[in-house]
Amino acid sequence: MKTRTVLVGLLALGGALLAGAIILFMPLKIATPQLFGMHCAAQVCTEDEQDLAAALELFRSARGEVEAMADTKLPNLHAVMCKSDACYARFGGGAERAISFPFLGMVVAGRSWQNYIVRHEMIHWLQFEHFGAFETMSYPAWFREGMAYALSEAPASDIPPEFAQWMAQYREWEGKRSLTTVLSNKPLFD
Repeated sequence: MKTRTVLVGLLALGGALLAGAIILFMPLKIATPQLFGMHCAAQVCTEDEQDLAAALELFRSARGEVEAMADTKLPNLHAVMCKSDACYARFGGGAERAISFPFLGMVVAGRSWQNYIVRHEMIHWLQFEHFGAFETMSYPAWFREGMAYALSEAPASDIPPEFAQWMAQYREWEGKRSLTTVLSNKPLFD
């Protein structure tokens, strides 16, 4: 009887700790967006159910383009597509327009529902998948962000100057390497 009571207590404590972690650590909410009022289909979630079809189309289009470009499949992570700033903040977003969290997925702000921004975040998914999440975060910013901006085909008018420099630095480093070659090896930096 004592063993059962201890086991039930440990399970309850574990559940409470998990719930607390999800509530306190905002990006973990991406794993269970429905619990936070989001409407989901497949791995895409929106605040308003009326936006779901457009969000799914945007996500599927961007995903297809990135997978074709990289000749590989992307991991099945969540995409939380927010319209309001409150939603974006609730799922871990800040001053940026979109953000990807390793092992969880991406959060996209309402002002960022553009194909190239979703592709940009999916490039980060490729980096996490092929280089490892922790390794990717240790790589130079010019490589991480430069690669994402270059391969997402963001318009020049929507690239901040420091990121444009990183994109040029990535393109110079990439040289004649194919994306498949870049993704199949851990990058070496001069």
